[in-house]
Amino acid sequence: MKYKEFEDYLKEQHGKNYRGLDDDMPDAYEKWVTELDLTTVMELADDYSHAYAFQEMEIMADKMIKSIGIGYKKV
Repeated sequence: MKYKEFEDYLKEQHGKNYRGLDDDMPDAYEKWVTELDLTTVMELADDYSHAYAFQEMEIMADKMIKSIGIGYKKV
């Protein structure tokens, strides 16, 4: 998944373990995110920064390869 913001990442992390109705998910997310402790937020932020950096490197590599005209297939 592509992330634009940290909140997108948090919503995905919440969704991985969410068990309930779709209609209740936004409220459950708000409750979950407000109850996170600082250590967990820092761990999630660290994981997000790695995922975001990797995502941006893939985009940059794709642009570089296209700019020099090498054909390749993205895996």
